[in-house]
Amino acid sequence: MKVAICIPCHGDTKADFTFSLSRLVAYSVRHDPTLEVETLIARSSILVQSRTRLFEWSREWGADYILWLDSDHSFPPQALLRLLNHRLFIVGANYPRRSKDLIPVAVKKGPSGRWDLVDTNAKKVSNDQVEAVDRIGFGFLLMNVRAVIQALGDPLYPIFETTSLPNGEFIGEDSLFCDRMRAGNLEIYVDHMLSSKIGHVSEEILLFKD
Repeated sequence: MKVAICIPCHGDTKADFTFSLSRLVAYSVRHDPTLEVETLIARSSILVQSRTRLFEWSREWGADYILWLDSDHSFPPQALLRLLNHRLFIVGANYPRRSKDLIPVAVKKGPSGRWDLVDTNAKKVSNDQVEAVDRIGFGFLLMNVRAVIQALGDPLYPIFETTSLPNGEFIGEDSLFCDRMRAGNLEIYVDHMLSSKIGHVSEEILLFKD
C-alpha cells in the first residue's frame, strides 16, 4: 500500500510538526512493512494551487491514499495506521481552529440548514467514537485516492477552489471539497479518540503587564 503524505507549506514548518512527522513515518513503516510512504511538500502562497499540485503528484506516484497534513499541527506516531485501520474512504481528526475559543473544525448541517459545530468531548473519546460529519479541515485527513476521483466525477478540475458569497461570507477549499465529496456519495468521518491527541500550534505575543 502506498501513502503520500501531502503538506502544503507557505514558509517553514513548525518544530513540533517536524518532530511529529518524523516519528509518524518511522512508526508506520516499522509496524507495517508492506507500507510505502512518500512525503510531498508544495510551497506556494496560493493554497488551492499547492493542494492541486500535491494531489497530482500523489496520483503520478501511484498513491493509494493521501494523508493531508498542515505544517502547524502535532500528532501521535500511530495516527496514520489508526486511520488506515478504519478502512474508510475519508476519515480524519477534528481539532481546534487557531483561536482561544477552541472552535472545532468539523461541522454538520442541522435540520434548519444551519452549520452546527461537532464537538470532540470526553464521552466521544472514551467511547472511541468515529462520527460522520459534513465538513472537516485538512489538518490531519486521510483519503482513498481512487474513491475520491470517482466522487469528483467529470470534469475533474477544479479540484480545490474557494468562493465568496453575496452576504460576504467566505468558504474555504476544504469545505467546498467536502461538499463535492458528499455530492458524490462519499461519507466523511471524524475519529474522536485521535482528535483528542491532535495539537494546533498557536503563537502569542508576550508582554509585561502593568
